[in-house]
Amino acid sequence: MIQNKNKQIDLTYLIDITNSNSIMIEKMISIFLKETPPLIQSLKKSFKKNDWDALHADTHNLLPIFHIMGMNEGFEKMTYKIHQYFGEIERSEEIQATVSKLEQDCELAYIELKEELIKIRY
Repeated sequence: MIQNKNKQIDLTYLIDITNSNSIMIEKMISIFLKETPPLIQSLKKSFKKNDWDALHADTHNLLPIFHIMGMNEGFEKMTYKIHQYFGEIERSEEIQATVSKLEQDCELAYIELKEELIKIRY
């Protein structure tokens, strides 16, 4: 399983909570890969619309998902930063940059998780 410091993910926690059950790990990764991209898109959309309530809800929904998947600490920091600054118009450029970085890093994590699915399945 991926646990290298250069990686976006560390599946140690997921392995632990599933008691190393590869079927459950596969299901959790598959759910993450299915449900997280729409959440990221919603986060971007909420920001563009200045819908601070939706932005708040989106960040709140992402935090536990990132934790379960062992996303590196940077994901939680970026999500907390967005959450902390939501509604502060004067910080909109900083929020936008953070949302973009979060999306880019998630794309890398998706690749790593797809690789993990292949390892689990074969």
